[in-house]
Amino acid sequence: MAETLDYTYYDSVSSGATASATLIFFNQSESSTNKQTTNMPVAGRLLATEAFEVSKIYAYFEFDTIITDLIKLLDKCSLEFLIQESRVLALPFIMCAPPTYLQSDNASLNQTATVASATITGGPFELAIPIKIPKGASFKVKVKIGEGATPTASDIKVCLRGKLARD
Repeated sequence: MAETLDYTYYDSVSSGATASATLIFFNQSESSTNKQTTNMPVAGRLLATEAFEVSKIYAYFEFDTIITDLIKLLDKCSLEFLIQESRVLALPFIMCAPPTYLQSDNASLNQTATVASATITGGPFELAIPIKIPKGASFKVKVKIGEGATPTASDIKVCLRGKLARD
């Protein structure tokens, strides 16, 4: 019996401390890591019995990421969504990050980063036309982090929200 669920796939990757690194999301499975890291049943693809329609894309950083590091990570940061190695979306990463989340550390700062983060409009990024991932198709999200190196790595989580159809 087929069912359709309101569903979110999520995956976390460490940014590392290197500028301009490319991070690959949804390339690991829950069984190879844990449920806190990802909820992908199979690394890099949907199950043969599932199709997914993405309507929103969210991006989050671990809670102890300080705002100055966050600004370095986001500067010129981009996101690409690929299905079967074909790009279906490319946008500035900042469009996926909720604005209130980015402003969480402002009270402790009195510098340019405070002004920069206060002007961010951010996400989640809502798609006017949902992205459809066919049954069993491979997919991934590539994030190229900013040009400024950070002193410490930060975990970044990308969430894909939409409708999951299961056979």
